[in-house]
Amino acid sequence: MFSYMYLYVTIMASLFLLTKLSSQHQTHGLFHIQPDKSNTRLDGFVYRTFENMSPRLCFDKCIRRPKCYSYNCNRYILKCELNVKPKADATLDFNTQNGYIYVEIDPYRRVSNYDPCIENLCQEGESCQSVSKGGNICIIDECHFQSPLTNVAVGKSTQQSSDFDGYPSSYAVDDDINTLSITSEQNLPYWWVDLGDTFTITQIYIINRMSCGGCGNRLRNLDISVGNSVDSMVVCVHYDGPGSDGEHLVFNLEKEVVGRYVKLQIIGTEYLQLTEVRVFGYPPETNFCK
Repeated sequence: MFSYMYLYVTIMASLFLLTKLSSQHQTHGLFHIQPDKSNTRLDGFVYRTFENMSPRLCFDKCIRRPKCYSYNCNRYILKCELNVKPKADATLDFNTQNGYIYVEIDPYRRVSNYDPCIENLCQEGESCQSVSKGGNICIIDECHFQSPLTNVAVGKSTQQSSDFDGYPSSYAVDDDINTLSITSEQNLPYWWVDLGDTFTITQIYIINRMSCGGCGNRLRNLDISVGNSVDSMVVCVHYDGPGSDGEHLVFNLEKEVVGRYVKLQIIGTEYLQLTEVRVFGYPPETNFCK
C-alpha cells in the first residue's frame, strides 16, 4: 500500500512540476507578444516573404534583420512578410485582411528575452545568424530579396483615354490621396504611365476612388499590362472586381516583369477612376550584393 501511495505522490508531483514549467514557457518571450494590429497587413513595404512559417519563427526572421521594421503574419496559411519602414505612419498604408497580425519589432530589440543578437549589431542588409559554437555572425541577406521598395511611378508622365473635367491622368501619380484621375464613361477606358526607363516591376498598388457613394465598384474587369512601349504590352494581372470605395489593391507579380510602361484598362464601358497608382520596382541591372 505504501509503495502505491508513494508512486502516486511521485507521479502527481512530477505532473505539477511539468505543468508549471509548461505554463512558464507559454508566457515567456515570443509566446506572449501582442499584435499592434489584428486582421491587418502593412501594404507596399514588404521586402521579404516566407511560406510555411509560424508566428514565432516570423518574429525571429524579423528581429535578426536590422532592415526589418515590422512584420505581417498569418498563422492560418503560415505566411510571413517582413516590412521595411514606411516614410510615414499613415493609416492608408494598412489593409484589412482577416487572419493577419501586424507587429512592430523595435520594442523587442535589445531585450534579452526576445532578441538573440544583442551582442552582435549587424548592419542593414545583413542577417544575424547563430553558429553552432555559440554566439552570432552577420551575413549578407539573400541578394535577390534586397530590391529597394521604390515607387518608380510617382511624378512620371501619364496619359488616359479621355479626361473627365478637372481630373487629369497625372493626379494618379502625384502621391496625393486627395486627388484622382477620371476618364469619361466610354468603351475600353485606359490609363498609362511612362516610368521614364526600364524597371524590373515586382508590385503594382492601386488606391480606388475614395468615398463617393459606392461608385468605387466601377473598378472591375481591369487588365494591368507592362511593356517597353504602349504598342507592345503583356497583361500581367486581371482584376475581376468590383472594387469598393477607398479600397487598396495590391498585386504582387508572381514573376518579375521588365518594362517601361504600365497600363490599366477596363474591359467594357465604364469610367476609369484612380486615386493613386504606385509601381514598385528597380533597375534590372541593380546588384544588391554590393
